[in-house]
Amino acid sequence: MAVRSFLQSIFFHFQTFLKFILFGRFPTTNLPALARPDPSGPDIRGSSRKPDITMNRYLSTLNRLQDIFTQCGVSLREIDLPQIAVVGCQSAGKSSVLESIAQQDLLPRGTGIVTRRPLVLQMIHELKPITVDGMEYDTWAKFLHQDDKCYYDMSQVQKEIVEDTNRVCGANKGISDDPIHLKLHSTRAPSLTLVDLPGLTKIAVGDQPQGIDRQIESLVRSYVGKPNTIILAISPGNVDIANSDSLKLAREVDPEGDRTLGVITKVDLMERSPESMDLLKGESINMKLGLVGVVNRNYRMLQDKVSIADAISYEEDFFSSNFPALAPIMGTRYLSAKLCDLLIEKLKSSLPEVEEKINDQLSSHRNILEDLGPRVTDKKMEMITLVGKYVETLRKSIQGEYTFDAKKNPKKKKVPTATLR
Repeated sequence: MAVRSFLQSIFFHFQTFLKFILFGRFPTTNLPALARPDPSGPDIRGSSRKPDITMNRYLSTLNRLQDIFTQCGVSLREIDLPQIAVVGCQSAGKSSVLESIAQQDLLPRGTGIVTRRPLVLQMIHELKPITVDGMEYDTWAKFLHQDDKCYYDMSQVQKEIVEDTNRVCGANKGISDDPIHLKLHSTRAPSLTLVDLPGLTKIAVGDQPQGIDRQIESLVRSYVGKPNTIILAISPGNVDIANSDSLKLAREVDPEGDRTLGVITKVDLMERSPESMDLLKGESINMKLGLVGVVNRNYRMLQDKVSIADAISYEEDFFSSNFPALAPIMGTRYLSAKLCDLLIEKLKSSLPEVEEKINDQLSSHRNILEDLGPRVTDKKMEMITLVGKYVETLRKSIQGEYTFDAKKNPKKKKVPTATLR
């Protein structure tokens, strides 16, 4: 009966998703204002940007479908759903980029391997705060593995990420491909889903297990190798771009650069040279989706507890003063809008393929449901009927009278019969 309930849940959400695809397609022209990068940079804090209802509706259904499969231990690899995977070497600034987009300090920090499991961060833009016990909150978060527990203190979200990682991976520096799913509801964050992957490394350091470099690379490839995955390749600006591990990996799985967006962090630490200007312009690297420079909060800013909003203001001032010609297409605000734009384009191009695969899954699960028989209304009578059928089948098998209907069950192997002696 639990199997029936699970299959019916999947069947229902497949139908919902398919109906949206069939009757709520994105327009082929006039992209929503939320997703279209604007030279002045959209306001990702939600003060002047109107949320895209269609986008929110699509992501809500998509996220729910992913949640169901994750909870039931079913892989979505057969359906290559569009997603954005964040790739970079350790200490490249991945966490800072994600937190700036989310407008929240919610990720653990430290040295060595901090991200040891994929983190699926589902950001959901909310129109207004919520009130709980007389307190108003503009941001709250939920983990998929904790049912309905809600977090209003982001430091507790950091703590839970660490604790749940240790529960799955152990207290050492091992990694796991079992993802953490975190939903972040906020009036300041855009509606966007990002997958934060463990940082690439070359050798094991300290108590890191041997072969950790190959384990991490294999895990990262399992995400970025999918054709519908947009690769957000993070590279630090204070290191020669030719040595970027993230760009090297991206070139291997996406040689034409059709789905790779480069991000240069720590631009404030770059040398002011013509080469740096060429790099930020994207002239020295072939990436069709372009390249965006950002300025992270440095160690001192973190120690002084500088807010993300103030850091973004500092970032904007930095680009306006040092790279005025590029300022409109640099920074966190532009990056956030660019990612929304790319995700919408990827969704539009992949819908026919997703629709076909969902139809196949619908047909498969419909057949399974039909094999289970009609819906159970009287559980007691259903149990009595099932026990009766089992006893009758067992009796026929013992007496050598049981026959297997190959036409009704074409995919199953014939069950051998035996005669009791």
